[in-house]
Amino acid sequence: MENSECVDDKNGYRCICKDGYQGNPYLAYGCQDVYECSTNNNCSMRCHNTVGNYSCSCPRGYKGDGRKDGSGCTKKDYIIEIALGISIGLLVLVTLTFSLCWITSMKAESLDEEDREWFTRAYYRITKELPSRSREWEELT
Repeated sequence: MENSECVDDKNGYRCICKDGYQGNPYLAYGCQDVYECSTNNNCSMRCHNTVGNYSCSCPRGYKGDGRKDGSGCTKKDYIIEIALGISIGLLVLVTLTFSLCWITSMKAESLDEEDREWFTRAYYRITKELPSRSREWEELT
């Protein structure tokens, strides 16, 4: 007989349904699973029926084991998660801002060197090459 236990007795034998089952232990399939969630159970919020037993849990936003004789269910405190998220966000923002400023300053320095080089060439052309070419031009006309 399924889900029952039988023991020898002075009168023959005696059968009982296992914990979490009820019915007639002397019949085949006589002991059926008890739906513990509909009866008196030890859950503080959520009950989950299992074969021959049950388990407790807490809904989203709560923490604990969900049992009345355990830690029960208490509302989660999200302050730490929010503070951590804001801190990481600010750290990323400061890092990106610093990196952008550093890259911009590096580009500005390299542009300054290029500008100096361009002005040096332009000055040379204005002061040296153009006057000599203008004399050549005068001679041709």
